[in-house]
Amino acid sequence: NTPHATLTTGRPVMNADGSLQALEVTEGSITINGAGLDGTRSDAVSIIARATEVNAALHAKDLTVTAGANRVTADGRVRALKGEGDVPKVAVDTGALGGMYARRIHLTSTESGVGVNLGNLYAREGDIILSSSGKLVLKNSLAGGNTTVTGTDVSLSGDNKAGGNLSVTGTTGLTLNQSRLVTDKNLVLSSSGQIVQNGGELTAGQNAMLSAQHLNQTSGAVNAAENVTLTTTGDTTLKGRSVAGKILTVSSGSLNNGGTLVAGRDATVKTGTFSNTGAVQGNGLKVTATDLTSTGSIKSGSTLDISARNATLSGDAGAKDSARVTVSGTLENRGRLVSDDVLTLSATQINNSGTLSGAKELVASADTLTTTEKSVTNSDGNLMLNSASSTLAGETSAGGTVSVKGNSLKTTTTAQTQGNSVSVDVQNAQLDGTQAARDILTLNASEKLTHSGKSSAPSLSLSAPELTSSGVLVASALNTQSQTLTNSGLLQGEASLTVNTQRFDNQQNGTLYSAADLTLDIPDIRNSGLITGDNGLTLNTASLSNPGKITADTLNVRATTLDGDGLLQGAAALALAGDTLSQGSHGRWLTAGDLSLRGKTLNTAGTTQGQNLTVQADNWANSGSVLATGNLTASATGQLTSTGDIMSQGDTTLNAATMDNRGSLLSAGTLSLDGNSLDNSGTVQGNHVTIRQNGVTNSGTLTGIAALTLAARMDMASPQPALMNNGGSLLTSGDLTITAGSITSSGHWQGKRVLITADSLANSGAIQAADSLTARLTGALVSTAGSKVTSNGEMALSALNLSNSGQWIAKNLTLKANSLTSAGDITGVDSLTLTVNQTLNNHASGKLLSAGVLTLKADSVTNDGQFQGNATTITAGQLTNGGHLQGETLTLAASGGVNNRSGGVLMSRNALNVSTATLSNQGTIQGGGGVFLNSTDRLQNDG
Repeated sequence: NTPHATLTTGRPVMNADGSLQALEVTEGSITINGAGLDGTRSDAVSIIARATEVNAALHAKDLTVTAGANRVTADGRVRALKGEGDVPKVAVDTGALGGMYARRIHLTSTESGVGVNLGNLYAREGDIILSSSGKLVLKNSLAGGNTTVTGTDVSLSGDNKAGGNLSVTGTTGLTLNQSRLVTDKNLVLSSSGQIVQNGGELTAGQNAMLSAQHLNQTSGAVNAAENVTLTTTGDTTLKGRSVAGKILTVSSGSLNNGGTLVAGRDATVKTGTFSNTGAVQGNGLKVTATDLTSTGSIKSGSTLDISARNATLSGDAGAKDSARVTVSGTLENRGRLVSDDVLTLSATQINNSGTLSGAKELVASADTLTTTEKSVTNSDGNLMLNSASSTLAGETSAGGTVSVKGNSLKTTTTAQTQGNSVSVDVQNAQLDGTQAARDILTLNASEKLTHSGKSSAPSLSLSAPELTSSGVLVASALNTQSQTLTNSGLLQGEASLTVNTQRFDNQQNGTLYSAADLTLDIPDIRNSGLITGDNGLTLNTASLSNPGKITADTLNVRATTLDGDGLLQGAAALALAGDTLSQGSHGRWLTAGDLSLRGKTLNTAGTTQGQNLTVQADNWANSGSVLATGNLTASATGQLTSTGDIMSQGDTTLNAATMDNRGSLLSAGTLSLDGNSLDNSGTVQGNHVTIRQNGVTNSGTLTGIAALTLAARMDMASPQPALMNNGGSLLTSGDLTITAGSITSSGHWQGKRVLITADSLANSGAIQAADSLTARLTGALVSTAGSKVTSNGEMALSALNLSNSGQWIAKNLTLKANSLTSAGDITGVDSLTLTVNQTLNNHASGKLLSAGVLTLKADSVTNDGQFQGNATTITAGQLTNGGHLQGETLTLAASGGVNNRSGGVLMSRNALNVSTATLSNQGTIQGGGGVFLNSTDRLQNDG
């Protein structure tokens, strides 16, 4: 029963007064075996020896064990001495059976390099303090107070529990092998070397703090009701669970996490290289690393903040609130990075092959941004991509606005960009993917925009100096702004379509379509594709080149120059106006309504068709087919040249200063040709044809089915127009009316009634009338050999001079002239009446014939041919006959004289009456019913 019991191998050092000064231990060991040691009757038990071995239970109230070569003073101070003899292998060893049981335990081992092996330590009420200058091994411990373990190299296994704080320090290393460390307060593990946790569980009622140069958690768990702090200057490997009720802090040189890091509140990870294949979770989470690679989970219940030089995320990362990822180098997302609030990304380069999502907003800023096929970049709110160079191949979508800004944007064929609104504002854009907006889609490029994908929205706007589209652009309201627009795809505006450009090149497969009225004010239009609208379409341009198709309900084109082999079609109406309108040979200008062509120079070489066709031009050259299903009206202040067809199913009026027709001018109604001159080598045909020209040259066919009229351009014009019919035809089944100056005809005229009023007529062709023919000439009428002038009814020819070497035949024929010279046939079937004011000369081949009455009045008659009528009456001043004058009855009255030369025959089957001043006969005078000769001056008969 002593207050303080001490077991020692040391030498006592006494004070001068005889009290104990110190114990000096240089050798010796204490061993407790058997029944052990019960020191509970003393207030304190101290064991001071160089080595202690406990193979049984050691009980005490306060237990102090001091091992090693030491000087231990009476007040408990320890100073190391040099030991004697061999160094113990173990300073303190409780062995497999030993144990220390006390209210408080304080163990100190001071000898360097000599370890401590402790099995079972129990301090029911107080602290356990263990200190070793060598290796310290602890299996099980229980402290009602604090547990403090310090050693050079510390190894713990078993269960170690403290009611207070639990602190373990291993100077060179700390190893936990399946050890269970539990403290109601703080747990502190530290080492200047490495901490290794192989399984087991570390539990702190308050905070858990691990600090070392290296930390290797192969398995196991670290739990704290409040905070967990893991700090290393070197590598940290975590493959177990680290759970903090409040704050989790990891600070390391590098971190390899294959386990689970969980914080009830905030979690902070600050490291160099961070490789995460496990899980990091906190209510608020901040990760700072030089290089981050994660195939595991990084999640925050509130905010997430990741900062790194380079980051590769292949797992699952996200936050309930905002998430921010800031990377100075490359951010590579191959997994899921999701925020239920705002996701903010900042990096030099962002590559996304996984999912990036910010529920309320997503903002990504980078020099280079790339998304791959099947990737998702999404926000239920707004999505903003700010990148010098963006390449999108996956889904980029937002419930609000998608905004892309930077120098360049490329979307691949697999890309889908969509939002309530989509806005692109870059220098250069190549859009091969799909862009769609529920409201507004705006695509702006300050230099060049190339579009080969599909873009659609209720309102779609594209703007670029150079705009090229081979894809599909569809909108209710479509608006393009550019210097040049090249289209080989589809431009479609349902409610409105606006194209503002200096040059529009609509290539072969290109289509521009508007369901509403459309006006294109473009200086230069080149169309090889289709420009079409359901309603009105108006083109205002300086130059329109159209080898393609332009169609609308009503089409109105105003162009300085228009050319092409394409189609211009207005279903209800078509109007073309310009300086030069030139249609290629395969071109088609079509409408079922009114067609208007107005230009200085008009060339039609293809097909032109409309209902009512109006042409106004300075010069019109037609080599194609022009058809008006209604009326056709054309006016050319210069020349109209046609080698093709100009046709009308109604009335036709052509007015041109100079008209040259080598094709067909056809009208189902009236046809009027007005101008200075007409040169026709083709076909002109109408129901009623009226030609008013100052000069007509015809080597073709002029046909008026009901009537054909040729007259001067202006009434009472002087001189009258000249008509040259060079082998051509003037045909009508009605009246043929010709009013002209000089007429030269080697062709064919035909009409029911023919009326000719002219200065002169030179005929080497045929003029035929079904009913009547009247020719009034102020000059000469000349018919050459082989020509014909015939009428089935009446025919009256009057001229200053008549000359015939052909055939003049009519039922009733009347001739009036100052002179008549005939070497041909002149026949009046029922009657022939000739009134010649001066001379009639009928050559040997000439015949004047009538089956009825032949009446001749002339001043002088010379006949070497044949006069024959049923009743022939000749009244003349002088008659010279070397031919045949005969009739059923023949009456000759010559106020001057009758000279019937040799070979001449005056014959009548009935009575023959000759009354003259003088009669000289060297031929034959014969009358079947008697010959009555009355010569008032002289009669000489040598015949």
